[in-house]
Amino acid sequence: MTLCEEIAYSSNGFFIKFDKNEQRIFCDDYNIREDKFIAMLDMLLQLNFFDKAMFDKYHILTNEQIQEAFIETKCKKKIEQVENVEYILPCFTSKIHELSLKLGGNVDKTSENNVISTQTKLNENIVDKSVNNIKENIKEATNEQVVNSTVVYTFKNIDDKINNMNDTDKSRLKQLVTKFDDKESFSFNLVAGEYKISAYKVLFAMIDLLNASKDKFTIKIGNNAQSITKKTIIQMIYELTTVEFVQIVETVANRKDIRVLPFFVLGMIVRLDNKREEERRKMLQNENDYYKECEYYGASSYNAHLKNKEEK
Repeated sequence: MTLCEEIAYSSNGFFIKFDKNEQRIFCDDYNIREDKFIAMLDMLLQLNFFDKAMFDKYHILTNEQIQEAFIETKCKKKIEQVENVEYILPCFTSKIHELSLKLGGNVDKTSENNVISTQTKLNENIVDKSVNNIKENIKEATNEQVVNSTVVYTFKNIDDKINNMNDTDKSRLKQLVTKFDDKESFSFNLVAGEYKISAYKVLFAMIDLLNASKDKFTIKIGNNAQSITKKTIIQMIYELTTVEFVQIVETVANRKDIRVLPFFVLGMIVRLDNKREEERRKMLQNENDYYKECEYYGASSYNAHLKNKEEK
């Protein structure tokens, strides 16, 4: 369903590039193990849900239903031309040719606003035709809360979102702001522009995680799956340092391809927690080694032993 929506809402409206790198990014953003995703994608291609010939030749995802809705809307809206005609399925090439002949060079030039409006209506029509039926089919198959965090935030809709929060979420937001508002390394009052927007996007994603209805998650770290409870997620969020929070904010500010922000933020939180735990283990190991050597050599002769090791 998500892939169909991405195709329909893409700038061209009837395909997306989906090479190995795009597949990897998709798996990271939606917290899917790559091996499981590749198996699902292969199944969809074998069933020709997405056209296999087009995928094998051009590394794109498209299908007949999406292209049919795309061409139908093109004809109605009289959009000037179809780009990337090589990606049009053979069953529609004659329609594209007819459309080109019909429009010829007699298409009125429209303003930028009209083009954007037409493209929006085009995308909406494609989604209505090719995606809504999929939504209906899977609606009863899952009770998982779906959070759409691909919204492009501005300062105004950040304020609107905060004003529309319930009292519990406002309290959580205030706690998190107080926790991460460190005047020396980061200040919500001083930071501006994209970084300030990204900081609030990360906070909203954290609140989404705190509100998640599931008690247990499986997070993908590299190619390994790590099971994690909601209680642990809450603990990790409140154990984050300001420096670690800023790391997440900087990553979100610089990444323009994040699809589902709560999953992305959760992945970063788990990785930071794992890194912190690894450093703690190393420190304990070093301490154990120190005490073992002291015990072996005797505290009084340990410094002489270290000096001897350095000289060697």
